[in-house]
Amino acid sequence: MLKTNLRKNKRKLQGWETRILNSILLGRFLTIFSFTFVLIFCFPMFLHAQATEDLKILQKPKLLYTFEVPGVWVLWLAISPDGRTLAGGGAFGGTVHLWDLKTGQEVATLEMAGGQVRAVAFSPDKRWIAAGMGRTGSKGFIHLLDARNWKVVRTLEGHSGSLISKLAFSRDAKKLVSGSTDVKVWDVDTGRALHSFKGGISKIVPVDVSPGGQVLAHGSQDSGNPEPTSITIRDLQSGQILRTLKGHTGYVESVTFSPDGRLLASGGWDRTIKVWDVMTGRQMFSLEGHSGNAQPIAFTEDSRVLVSVWEDSSVRLWNVENGRPLNTFLAHKGYFVSSIAISPDNRVLCTGGTDRTVKVWEFVAPAVVAKKEPQSPVDARVQAEAPTKVEAQVTINEVFLAAFEKPETPLNHPQRGQKVKMVIRYTVAGISGGSRVNAVERRRISYGGEQLAETEDQRQLEMGKYETFRSLTLPEQTPGGNYKLQGVIQIDGKEITREFAFSLE
Repeated sequence: MLKTNLRKNKRKLQGWETRILNSILLGRFLTIFSFTFVLIFCFPMFLHAQATEDLKILQKPKLLYTFEVPGVWVLWLAISPDGRTLAGGGAFGGTVHLWDLKTGQEVATLEMAGGQVRAVAFSPDKRWIAAGMGRTGSKGFIHLLDARNWKVVRTLEGHSGSLISKLAFSRDAKKLVSGSTDVKVWDVDTGRALHSFKGGISKIVPVDVSPGGQVLAHGSQDSGNPEPTSITIRDLQSGQILRTLKGHTGYVESVTFSPDGRLLASGGWDRTIKVWDVMTGRQMFSLEGHSGNAQPIAFTEDSRVLVSVWEDSSVRLWNVENGRPLNTFLAHKGYFVSSIAISPDNRVLCTGGTDRTVKVWEFVAPAVVAKKEPQSPVDARVQAEAPTKVEAQVTINEVFLAAFEKPETPLNHPQRGQKVKMVIRYTVAGISGGSRVNAVERRRISYGGEQLAETEDQRQLEMGKYETFRSLTLPEQTPGGNYKLQGVIQIDGKEITREFAFSLE
């Protein structure tokens, strides 16, 4: 009896074990089947959804205007800070063509004396136009023009190469960086060369200045290569090397900072574009896909898209966040695309080609994709230039006089006849990322309660820290006594001021 019950219980336990084992096996099968289903069917859908999201970021540009440019090819393009004016020119010409991007009409033709125009840059404060010039058998030079009347104010000379085809202004428009076979940093107000750096031997050195105006990037030689194949990042004020970026195996044709200052892109003759983290020097991406060498590159104003052109007819658009291509289109069919420029409002993309034409494209960039699409660059610009309704908070941190030899040290007792800097350091807060406010920046010198001199600069301010200055030469006949330098920032009719006292004996 006892043995019979034990056998029955043993069979029951074996039956339960079998059922549990079967359940476990069935569960594992269902898990594996579910994972396989997701992998086979859902993952491609996820990739498609991701690709669709990328495609939503940027639409194919629409051609608006075509301009004819005499010359072998359109070597350079530049757009003014307000997005209204396009400058362009041909390879072996001495002419700067200016077009109104609202109407598509040519507004001026500037004949530059002494050589070929190889590059043009507008200063951020809209005050200057710099034209890099080339002369066969002689040294290159730079014409500095007043942007109000297009007259040459001064000429900057001293480069070792015969061509100057790379130019970039600092954010405060006080410094100009130029690239030939060497690199120079110029004081715009005086025309004096502040720094000079070795670049290459046989190739023009690309240059750019960070949006914050603190650092510059330029091509440099690596391991004895006569061509600039690496990139050097320097402190703009001191010229000190901060880091060197290595990775290209051919001549670095172009370098450009993203508008947010976070990234640096470089295009080389190794048929790649490298994207670098500026703070760490780490290479983020190496972008490939064109059939020729990398030529000019540019970021959109929101730093989300990189635009590249190569030695073919195509323009390629890249998602900066993941390094994936967004779109490719033929800009100058059958001809090389030799230059590009993007308007500050992200609405207009301009391309120049070896077909002697400039083409202006309506450009839908990420920052405006969710907004109502304007019908033309005119409508887009009106929308972009509408006053920003923000409560900007400005704090003036310091106002002082400084000697050129010691720009960081307040000068309490300047000398008559001495050239000094009137420095204002201030902080702007309360503005959302990418928004700007119009401001007026003034410096006033007073003596015995009477105002003797005043300077005024119009600026567009984003959130961040600023340091600006204007030069002043104290006349020999200046009377002795106590003076005041007053720094003023005016936004929406409200003035913030701070004073600095100094004396002449």
